Amino acid sequence: MCGRSYPRMWEKWGLGMMRHASDTESAASATPQIMSTVVIAGSLLLTLLLISAVFVFAGPAAAVASTPAALWLGPDGQPLPFTTHAEVVEFLRTAEVVSSTVVETGSTLPDKLLLEKDGVQLHAIFRTFFRFQDHTTDPQTGQFIAGRVKDSAMFEAAAYELAQLLDFPLVPPTVRRTINNREGTLQLWIESAMTETKRRDLGIEPPNPHWWSGIMQSLRTWDNLIFNADRNTGNFLIDPNWGIWFVDHTRAFQTRRDLRRLDLITFCERHLWERLQAVTDEEINAHLSLYLDGQEIGALLARREQIVTRIEELIQENGEDAVIFRYSHDISDWTRPGPR
Repeated sequence: MCGRSYPRMWEKWGLGMMRHASDTESAASATPQIMSTVVIAGSLLLTLLLISAVFVFAGPAAAVASTPAALWLGPDGQPLPFTTHAEVVEFLRTAEVVSSTVVETGSTLPDKLLLEKDGVQLHAIFRTFFRFQDHTTDPQTGQFIAGRVKDSAMFEAAAYELAQLLDFPLVPPTVRRTINNREGTLQLWIESAMTETKRRDLGIEPPNPHWWSGIMQSLRTWDNLIFNADRNTGNFLIDPNWGIWFVDHTRAFQTRRDLRRLDLITFCERHLWERLQAVTDEEINAHLSLYLDGQEIGALLARREQIVTRIEELIQENGEDAVIFRYSHDISDWTRPGPR
């Protein structure tokens, strides 16, 4: 059973018990005390079940149970017949290209492809560029980041591989692929997505502020880990089900071994925290050596160690319950307002 269906299930069960008790009381008026007891017991059980199904945020420790389940959409807006990342990855690697158009937003002008296999179609974005920038500043603050930044389509695949290794479900499926003699990366296109820029412009509030706070903290931890030099509100996507997707990692994985903003890491999602500690250097090397060179992997390992140390210090100072959290947002009945 999906955890997000619990409150509705408990509500139906509890109300059904109460209705049953009420009907029985009418049919057996000779035993009012017994029936009254049944009604009270049913009400108490309903209350306890509803309380157990509702997560009350009392700081970072209570902020997580699950993120929205991945639901990938096709060009027609209907769900794709995939239930795992592995199925999407296999499709991206083997499906035929039906058509291609240039995405004219941004500076790299990638291709938006329509893929098809076994009667299933989906859109994907194909990037092929590799270049260096001599001077890079933070797109949000304007502060200097680095004097020479590598900008590579291959970093998209590296970001996805690392996300999978960490069980970090917020990066779309991405593969390395050669199309028409052009080597690059192919990433699932998130249909009907709204950027964080548009969400702010439209004044749309997240369905739960504490869940959103957890998402933003995960973003900060992630961007520090990969040294992302180009995070902005245009490459933070929100799908129609409030699934969150971090995209455009072509300027990540720089060779700097320090953290961009250590001060922004103030708490951490439990599963990410556990995986940051558990994944070995050998595993990271094995998964990322196809996309990153030795210096880039070495810098990533150094940043991972600093993040782990930072969180350990926060736990020592404030206690684990104040630092480690879980997502606890149920959006199963929530519909996003505004245009899609």
